Amino acid sequence: MPDPGDPTTELGIHTFTTKHTIPTAGGAAVDILAAAAPTAVSTWTCSGCGETGADSLVAALLSAGGHASQCGRGTVPTRLTEAVAAVGAELKRVDSKASTLLTLAGAALTVVLAMISRTSLPAVAGVAGWVCVALIGLGIALLASAVRPSFNGDHGFIRYADADDADDVLARLTSDPADPAAAQREHAQQLHWLSRAVRTKYRRVRLAVDLLVAGVGAAALTVALATML
Repeated sequence: MPDPGDPTTELGIHTFTTKHTIPTAGGAAVDILAAAAPTAVSTWTCSGCGETGADSLVAALLSAGGHASQCGRGTVPTRLTEAVAAVGAELKRVDSKASTLLTLAGAALTVVLAMISRTSLPAVAGVAGWVCVALIGLGIALLASAVRPSFNGDHGFIRYADADDADDVLARLTSDPADPAAAQREHAQQLHWLSRAVRTKYRRVRLAVDLLVAGVGAAALTVALATML
């Protein structure tokens, strides 16, 4: 006899269910109770928004997957996560640019120093050459400051690097905000710090590029004066 109080029985036959979980775009999850019998009803529930659904197995899987791909998209937590990832990628990009420019500037400085070390170089050309050295040197200093590691902020590995021991690390982990609003605020602080770091790096790289371009002009002037005089 089927048990009216047991939703897992249908016409006296026990229908087993399996549970599946699909992560949502907003960081929650859709839990699916998939019935083994094709004619039985499968259900799903979203832990993020509370929406539920019930249908045949295939239809329930399709609707649950569609809901998971959209639920939470565009919300503040999702946008914060996407923004932090984008800024983190930009941070790697500016570091790569600065490192490449630093290598090129170092090579250019070596060439210019070799050129102005010639004893036969006219005085005017020598002055232009030393101006070139100064410009490139300042550019190198700015690029070096751009790639210099910063240990400001209180997130990521920095949060645990100052711990006294493993117990302190565990204590800091357990003290992380469990409240969604507090966690969201901490995420926003991380985004703010990363954004400021990227902006500072780009400003230094931009100024360094201006100095290097001026240095190239001074180098060209040095060569021209050395040729004419």
